[in-house]
Amino acid sequence: MRVLAIHGLGHQEKNPTSWQPLWEKTLQDVLRKWNESLGVEVRFAEYDDLFGDAPMTVGGTLGGFGRLLWDEVRYSVTDRFAGLFGRRRAFGEEAGEAAKWKIGMVTQFAEDEKLRERLRESLLREGDEILTTTHDHYVHHESIRLATGRCGATWRKIPLFDSYDSISPDEIAERIRKAIGPKTRAVGVTWVALQQRRAAAHRPDR
Repeated sequence: MRVLAIHGLGHQEKNPTSWQPLWEKTLQDVLRKWNESLGVEVRFAEYDDLFGDAPMTVGGTLGGFGRLLWDEVRYSVTDRFAGLFGRRRAFGEEAGEAAKWKIGMVTQFAEDEKLRERLRESLLREGDEILTTTHDHYVHHESIRLATGRCGATWRKIPLFDSYDSISPDEIAERIRKAIGPKTRAVGVTWVALQQRRAAAHRPDR
């Protein structure tokens, strides 16, 4: 099985040895719980260079750091109350290099249509497929629909279980495994939606 791992924002590629081996081991350990002989190949998507090549406008830079400053003010005020019961962060403590990269990348992504297109092309091409579930949130489904529609890819939804009373991790893993086809490029599952449904299924009034 091949797994495409996509890191979050914040210049993660600067020090890949600090997280890639852990991700790879975790994925291999979890997947081999269902099949000890399963070969797991993990590949990591790299896209920081695309952001590095994209220009930052003056307005975008000011807007990005304005949002960063607002977060610092907001959290500092909140921490004044939290600090009564424990440690309080210093102003600007969270505005490290990773945070600044994150703000810059979000700003670039929002402003630069060509950058968004290059990012999509690096991950998803015509003929590819995204697999998701019928249980996921509408926002997740719409994001996938719009992304695949822009590049000629397709997407499918599958149920992970038939009844709340019979949810099984083994069955979920098996259904996903069987649904993955030769064109499947990514599997999109939001665990929060599933956890909420599991909690609802075990309410005393049900």
